[in-house]
Amino acid sequence: MARSLLWLFFRFDGRIGREVYWLANFGVVAVLAFLLQPDVHPQTGDVTFHNPTLASFALIVGMVCSIAIGVKRLHDFNATGAFAAILLVPVLSIFATIAFGVVRGTGGRNRFGEAPNLPPR
Repeated sequence: MARSLLWLFFRFDGRIGREVYWLANFGVVAVLAFLLQPDVHPQTGDVTFHNPTLASFALIVGMVCSIAIGVKRLHDFNATGAFAAILLVPVLSIFATIAFGVVRGTGGRNRFGEAPNLPPR
């Protein structure tokens, strides 16, 4: 199981379906929320973190995970993973995340591997 999770979050090969894509994204957000523990000042709206060093590291790892998940999802509908760079553009990333999650994948084998949700051999 640990090997599958490492593949899902840190490797850029293979394919994943829509369900795994959404669950993985929600998992990344949940872990980041737990690690970051942001405080929002009620009057000014300023955001601070309990541990800024951990927050910086967690955000970088979270970005890598999001891109890896996005690349695998793009592979599922036979698109190159380079399009995952759009996830780094703040406003466009919202629309890209939704689009990646609703576009139906290629049925059966495609140039990126077998059916989704399995690490490549």
